Amino acid sequence: MTSRYVYFGAVIFVLSIWATSAYAEEQRCTDLGVNCVCSEPLQMTVLQQVETFWYDPNDSLTKWCQSDNLTPGVALNATAGVANIRSDQTALDALPAGHTVQRFFGTQNGVPGGTMGSYVGSYNIPAGTLLKRTALRWYQYYSPDFQFVGECACTNNKFLEVGGGGSFILTHQDSAFHAYNWNGWTPTVACCNAGPGLNGYFGATDNQLRGKWWRWEFVIVNRAGGASPNGIVMTLYGKNITDNGAEAIHMYTGPGSTGIPAQDWSPVDNLTPASSITRLTPNLHRAGTCNGYYGLLNYMIAGWDTDAGQRIGAATEIEGGTAQTIVRGKSLRIMEWLIVMIMIGSASLLIGNIMKPKAVLARR
Repeated sequence: MTSRYVYFGAVIFVLSIWATSAYAEEQRCTDLGVNCVCSEPLQMTVLQQVETFWYDPNDSLTKWCQSDNLTPGVALNATAGVANIRSDQTALDALPAGHTVQRFFGTQNGVPGGTMGSYVGSYNIPAGTLLKRTALRWYQYYSPDFQFVGECACTNNKFLEVGGGGSFILTHQDSAFHAYNWNGWTPTVACCNAGPGLNGYFGATDNQLRGKWWRWEFVIVNRAGGASPNGIVMTLYGKNITDNGAEAIHMYTGPGSTGIPAQDWSPVDNLTPASSITRLTPNLHRAGTCNGYYGLLNYMIAGWDTDAGQRIGAATEIEGGTAQTIVRGKSLRIMEWLIVMIMIGSASLLIGNIMKPKAVLARR
């Protein structure tokens, strides 16, 4: 009888642990609590197509991100046929030892002409809160055969799009980052063939990106801008995690920043968008025919009401540590109910055995 109790107790314990841990959000989001705005691990098993250009990855739970169509959880925008769930071994092998990644969001290899590309974005940064410091962190991969602008008949230089009250697009072209299309900003901004950056460095080269996973973190201080000295300051940090390279600043708008040509950028301390930024989007736009594909993992936004140098930092699931959320879809919701039923049945049987009269037990 004791062995039966032990068996049912073990079943209940194992299933309860499985049920509570299998669907956890990215650990860093959990650690940050209310400061985590949204998290999309992008290790989905299903990309549910909601409309022609919109997809809902099934691995986010409560703090999902949302893209342009404003439906919670619909985080990805892509031309039909471009969005893929990939598990290429070459890409997985380029992740650090200790990762728990099994799959990732990736674009189609060799995108045909006329596609609008794909991106993940968020419109759910709380209005009027977490304005002092905001961070977007994501992981991005360029396949070993990836062709950049100038290497093929393809336009694929967009990298990051900032939108809402003020917008600009950060591109990567000619082995440097370049910010342009500044709309709705005061003072008027027009920058640059390269930059703005810090200490004359304007970002990783094409060859440094190709075949590698990079962790990117875009940090905004004073997201709503303001009068001097409370203008917006933006910094892009990047780290090659495939080779465990040193983190560097690849784009910067604050004091001491420069651009090429030099006359195209003068840092100011009152840079202000028309209204606070609400959209942060890695943009994988490609048009034309070119080799290679992009990969994305662990998109996350966080914010704080203070500026104390806070960062999102590494995802332990990618760079070593806690197990990663895998999936949560219709099939797994059914599995959850089965687990609950088994747990209830096991517990009922165990309690029933304990409560049986001793005389009945003796006759058996």
